[in-house]
Amino acid sequence: MVATNQQFVTPRDVARILFRHWRKMTLFFCAIVGLTLVVIAYIASKLRLQIRAFPPLQQTAVVLALLWLNEFLLFWIDGVSGHPITDWRRWLAVPVGAACWPLITGLYARVAQHR
Repeated sequence: MVATNQQFVTPRDVARILFRHWRKMTLFFCAIVGLTLVVIAYIASKLRLQIRAFPPLQQTAVVLALLWLNEFLLFWIDGVSGHPITDWRRWLAVPVGAACWPLITGLYARVAQHR
């Protein structure tokens, strides 16, 4: 008869670990998103005056490129940290955001005209 000293991880143990470390995990994920947004905001602020001079179609292309860069940075950081998510829905926000850009700028121009 062999005595085994195995310790099983119960759902209660998992919940206890997650509860202890939820602040660290939340801070880590917020820092990742914040880092990518800082990079995008820096690029947008440097190109702000040039983008405003472009016609709407070129502005949409620039917004598409910035949104793609944001998603790529998130994808790269997730891959480096060991959490690769390769679902196609992750990239769906890029063309949808770029498609909404002319509508939002048109609405904003119309509201600014009435002031």
